[in-house]
Amino acid sequence: MLHNQWDVAISCSLSPPMPIDQHQDMTYNGVIELVLTIESAPIATRKFSILSRVNYFVMASALALLLSATLCSVSQAEEEELFSVPDYNLNLLSNRPVSSGAAEDIWGWTNPLDSNEYVLLCVGTGLEIYDIATPTNPILVATVDALGGDLKDVKTYQRYAYAAEQSGPIQIIDLGFLPDSAITVGAFNAPDIPGSHNIYIDTTIGFAYLGMNGVGKADIRILDLSNPISPVAVGSLSQTDAFCSVGTADTHDMWCEGDTCYYASFNNGILIVDVTDKTAPEFIQIHRYTKNFTHSIWPSADRKFVFTTDEIPGGHLRIFDVQNKNQIRQVGSYQATESSIIHNAHVRDTLIFISYYTEGVKVLNISDPIHPVEVASYDTYPQGASASSNGCWGVYPYFASGIIAASDRTNGLFLLSLTEVNHGWLTGTIRDQNGATVPGARISIDNTNYMTYSLADGSYRLPAPNQTDFVTVFRSGYDIFFAPVVMSQATTTPFNPTITAQAGATISGSVTVRDNNGASSIDTTVRFGVSAHFLGPIAPANDGSFSLGNLRRGTEQITAYRWGYISADTIIEALNQPVEIALELQTGYSDDFEWDLGWRVGEQSVSRGAWERSIPFATFYLNDIVQPDSDHGSGADRYCWITGASNPGASFSQNDVSSGSTTLFSPLIDLRAYGNPHVNYWRWFSNNHGFNSGADPWVTAVSNDGGTTWVTLEDTTLAAAQWTQMDFRIRDYIQLSNQVMFKFVATEGCNNSVVEAALDDFSIYDDGSTCCRLAGDANDDGTFNIGDVVFLINRIFTGGPNGPCPDQMNANGDGKFDLTDITFLIQTIFRGGPLPTCP
Repeated sequence: MLHNQWDVAISCSLSPPMPIDQHQDMTYNGVIELVLTIESAPIATRKFSILSRVNYFVMASALALLLSATLCSVSQAEEEELFSVPDYNLNLLSNRPVSSGAAEDIWGWTNPLDSNEYVLLCVGTGLEIYDIATPTNPILVATVDALGGDLKDVKTYQRYAYAAEQSGPIQIIDLGFLPDSAITVGAFNAPDIPGSHNIYIDTTIGFAYLGMNGVGKADIRILDLSNPISPVAVGSLSQTDAFCSVGTADTHDMWCEGDTCYYASFNNGILIVDVTDKTAPEFIQIHRYTKNFTHSIWPSADRKFVFTTDEIPGGHLRIFDVQNKNQIRQVGSYQATESSIIHNAHVRDTLIFISYYTEGVKVLNISDPIHPVEVASYDTYPQGASASSNGCWGVYPYFASGIIAASDRTNGLFLLSLTEVNHGWLTGTIRDQNGATVPGARISIDNTNYMTYSLADGSYRLPAPNQTDFVTVFRSGYDIFFAPVVMSQATTTPFNPTITAQAGATISGSVTVRDNNGASSIDTTVRFGVSAHFLGPIAPANDGSFSLGNLRRGTEQITAYRWGYISADTIIEALNQPVEIALELQTGYSDDFEWDLGWRVGEQSVSRGAWERSIPFATFYLNDIVQPDSDHGSGADRYCWITGASNPGASFSQNDVSSGSTTLFSPLIDLRAYGNPHVNYWRWFSNNHGFNSGADPWVTAVSNDGGTTWVTLEDTTLAAAQWTQMDFRIRDYIQLSNQVMFKFVATEGCNNSVVEAALDDFSIYDDGSTCCRLAGDANDDGTFNIGDVVFLINRIFTGGPNGPCPDQMNANGDGKFDLTDITFLIQTIFRGGPLPTCP
């Protein structure tokens, strides 16, 4: 079709192809894709799930008509903005360009005497003050020249405005005579505070907090406003005060209330400071996260969450749970585009107002902070979105009138009104065909980013758009379910899908164990696991038989395991019919950590990042990996021991080793029958990021008395953020016994470095070579004497322990140790017989 001199076309395609003779009411599963082109250039595409032939024709026709109607309603003047994100639920009341300079931060003040509302707008060289009693016609009533040339931020307390200069004093302006005049009545300056980028005022108690942003000898400053026109500096935090000399020179913005401050600290992330004693503030916690550039911070109304903005291209609004300040964790995020830059954010009740530079103003509903939902948008910068700091600098949403004031660096002051529309929710319970609840099912809404998993009781809660869309439910072992659901804003839509479990498989068989001498037996302490679905542990019957029922169809790896034996496994194809297998375990020590064989965690003083057996997910410090993205194994292997497993996409600081040590202990190992055993394992160790990098140690130690005494195998501060194989000949460190243990220790000396450790594929093997260093030294004490005769007598006649080295017990070299070795030693020691020789 032709529209305003454009050649506009809408085409659609279907995948997979639909048979031409298929009856209209027959079931058909496919995807329809509509492509909008202008002047032969594809502009936009949209995909929808199709359930039937009728559904295909109805949806294709409706969408084509909708797009056509939209195009035909656009005037020539609107053509340039046809494909930009439309403004919705934020309505323009007025727009005023600034008198000079560029609009930067913005705040508001309401005169308590007459409730008149005023906008305070920083314009670099001064402060512009607007009377907004008539919001469609705001009046510039005062302009106050800045004491310096770079006015950045402004806040109010009582009748005064406090304007922050990047390189100048805090300017104090009396607003009490508005609308007639506003004059500078004071300033705060100090030799060690040459300027401040941001200011926040706790108006309930009269204290101001400065974000120095790299200027001055200390960049966290507290001012007492008891005398509003003559502030007094009462406290600060220098760079050496924070967590073992963590630098705070990039602390930028903050929010404070009572005894707690949250600081946005650029590359340092979130700093939480105890300001109970304003003269001696103390750090509570520092929380770094991946690819952060933490520019601003604001809490939720209930103070359970904080919202941060990362002022970088593609930066996110991030939501952190701070209810436990020692276990801060990110629980949600929002991103408008993959390239635009987010700036500031302010919370008002269940809404958060965001200045998003070239994207303008965004408003999100945060009634469920884990699932923020955009509910309003207004583009103050129609010049076009980009990864630049042009556009909207700040938003002030706190006027009692409901007026929203926004500053745009290029286009000046915007006054907006908000049409509040609450998003809806999709809620329900997922069950199978027998009515049983199904946990862990993924439920998602097509054509949106909304997705969640059902909880242990099968329930879920998901944000819902104001549209009809397909909802998909997926769970391994069940048929995929999807259906159209009509959802609407401001309501809760119940949706209780039933998914059909696939027919299960049965696997049965037997297991035996075999010792070093080849003798086989049944051991009912052996356990079974099904790795594909992580079923286990399952014990065999007294005769060694086992049966695993109701398994999901598909490929399964069945593993038999017990500490002291080499695990046995086999891969089978589990169908809805019985499968028979036989497994045999042999004596030995090998653990890939896919199953719990009795390792334990102890001796720990960390606040987070303790050892745990888990599936690893990568974390990054800037662009460098610090926690592994997978275990060392291959195939069905997934688990390893790791210091604080992270969630997918989590910050590097979510669960790294923090403020102490964590120790992992092996079960006891009997090495008496080994000739020349080695311990072999793969480790991951990262300590070379953050402050105090490269100083924290990894330690491995071995004991032969059940952990009473230890001998160090390695003690290193050398980082290796990759799986690294380590191998040690055990005899070089201890005498062999049946009480051998290993321990692995990861330590962070203080809260300012990034320490991650992992362990996988542990094994003991005998290298087959002789262990003989001094023939005839049966007790391996380094000397050849009568003590070795006594040791052999005890071994042969009273069942004493084997010697640490069987080769040295075989004094006469006949390949075995017995009474003749005792006779040989006596002859050598007392009668000058031939000396023993190593084989």
